[in-house]
Amino acid sequence: MHDEDHDLIKLQDYAIKTYASIYGEAKAYANVILTASYASFFAIWSFTKAYLPEKVMILIALLMCMSALIFVVFESIKIVFLGRRITQSNK
Repeated sequence: MHDEDHDLIKLQDYAIKTYASIYGEAKAYANVILTASYASFFAIWSFTKAYLPEKVMILIALLMCMSALIFVVFESIKIVFLGRRITQSNK
């Protein structure tokens, strides 16, 4: 029985390390995509804003703020669900 417990603990440790690695890589990839997306947006906006009417610029700024807010809310909800999932899997 002792060997089975030891094997189970080793398997759990391996699973935790594997999931942590996968999560870390996925998070890094998402950060790269997010950074590139916002950088592209601001680059395009900086080149075109001289040609845009004021109302359009205000709309663009509001939409960008909405985008950032939605992202923050999404990340916050994701953290809560991840924390619950980890807590449940440890029981």
